[in-house]
Amino acid sequence: MISNLFSSINLDFFTLGIGISAILILGYVIFIKDEKSATHILFLLQAIAMSIWSFLNYVSYKAIGFLDISSLWIIRLVMFTAIPVSMFFLFLMYVFPDKKIQMKRWVFVSLIIISLIAMGVSLTPLLFSGVQLASGEMVPQPKPGPGIILFFTTAILPIPLGFYYLLKKYIKSNLKERKNYLFLLIGVVITFTLIILFNFVFPSFLENTKFIPYSALFTFPFIAFTAYAVVKHKFLSVKVLGAEIFTFGIIVVSLSEIIFSKSLSEIVFRFFIFVGLLFFGILLIRNVKKEVEQREKMEKISKELEIAYGKLQEIDQQKTDFLSIAAHQLRTPLSVTKGYLELLNEGAYGKVPAEMSKVYNKIDESNERLVKLIDEFLDITRIEQGRTTYDFALHDINDLIASVVDELKERAKGKKLKIIWEPSKKLKHVFVDEEKLRHVIFNFIDNAIKYTEKGNIKVSISKEGEGVSFRVQDKGIGFDKNDQKNFFQKFFRGENVKATNVSGTGVGLYVCHRFIESHSGRVWAKSPGPGKGSEFGFWIPNKKHHSSDPC
Repeated sequence: MISNLFSSINLDFFTLGIGISAILILGYVIFIKDEKSATHILFLLQAIAMSIWSFLNYVSYKAIGFLDISSLWIIRLVMFTAIPVSMFFLFLMYVFPDKKIQMKRWVFVSLIIISLIAMGVSLTPLLFSGVQLASGEMVPQPKPGPGIILFFTTAILPIPLGFYYLLKKYIKSNLKERKNYLFLLIGVVITFTLIILFNFVFPSFLENTKFIPYSALFTFPFIAFTAYAVVKHKFLSVKVLGAEIFTFGIIVVSLSEIIFSKSLSEIVFRFFIFVGLLFFGILLIRNVKKEVEQREKMEKISKELEIAYGKLQEIDQQKTDFLSIAAHQLRTPLSVTKGYLELLNEGAYGKVPAEMSKVYNKIDESNERLVKLIDEFLDITRIEQGRTTYDFALHDINDLIASVVDELKERAKGKKLKIIWEPSKKLKHVFVDEEKLRHVIFNFIDNAIKYTEKGNIKVSISKEGEGVSFRVQDKGIGFDKNDQKNFFQKFFRGENVKATNVSGTGVGLYVCHRFIESHSGRVWAKSPGPGKGSEFGFWIPNKKHHSSDPC
């Protein structure tokens, strides 16, 4: 009996297998795209229901004569599965494309209860009391019972209601969404028109059942148009759809091997191969889906970081503008204060007592520190706004360093420190911006004095490759490797200086770094460790620069 069954199977069963495989794969792929979405869950449930219904339709037409199963029960099972197909379609059209079911709970529960009752009735004589042969046909036709009205209410009425909800959404949607709804609408109309026409109208009114085996084929329009909407409007990644098509192709080939097998042993063997391929195909789709999701997340994070970076740049620019305005506004009154202090100290307004002169000198020192601080802020704003100008020319590097050493020598003596400086006989003129380079040299030596309590400060210059290296070495507080990486960052103050009483803003070394960069050079900071002294230096090329444009 089994061998007769398989020998009678022809292209109809192959078509059935392709249709069922296609809709199940597509249903699963859409489901795993968002497993918590009501739309995706309902689509999968409808795919399963349609697959079972299509299979039972085929069995009701082809296999009744070979299986020891009552034809009446096969027909009842077909009607049993037709109800969830229609109900899932109604729910899907009502929910799509939302993630949650917005239907009132009492309505949703009532429809579920009515559907379950109708499904129960479809398995009893209340729906079909028996079967009879239609004229000229070998396939039995059911005798309707009193429950046929309930069946049509739950199996037929949900379909036009689903069309109504989909059409309503189509009309209310915007232009971009409308294209999406249109593809779904076309697919749904074609599919259910074919199903109603060839599975209900023809058998019931024309007594023609020869199209029933092709029920699975009728689902292709719905599958095709849904797939097109998925690719066209990016509900799923093309990569995921490609994995789906690849899996589908393998399954179809494997299914054809089963269908055209010549013996029962071949059928069993190839069936297990088919199941294995189906399992690994599903794993492939899941892995591709995860990969695509991770890539989409990375792209989203990248865009968010890009936006955040843009906002940070905007804030940084606003901060620079504020510093520029504030520094300019503060610079003027400090310059006026400095002028009056000089007049007072020189006796322009009367003789100044010695004690008062000391007070004026302290005020002048504090005022000078503020002026220097504001000048550093102004340097930053000019650099970042591209307003810093450079005047490159040949200058005697030894004289430049010597003038800075002479200026800071008294300050070093006040801390009982000695600055050791010996000019280089091999170096003379260097092509630099004198003012900017003097600022850097002054800052390096001044910092060495600030952070050194005893010992000597060695200042040196030497020829190195095609350029000049300048170094300031001290026996001060030193620093660790973490500080070494960040010394030339804006507003950075190392952990080594937090325990000292020396105040600072962390902008001096940043400005030095930018000035040396404008000379096509580099800066560095080195230390054996905390408490072991340090070395700050720079290297600049000993040649003319190609450009002296503003930085």
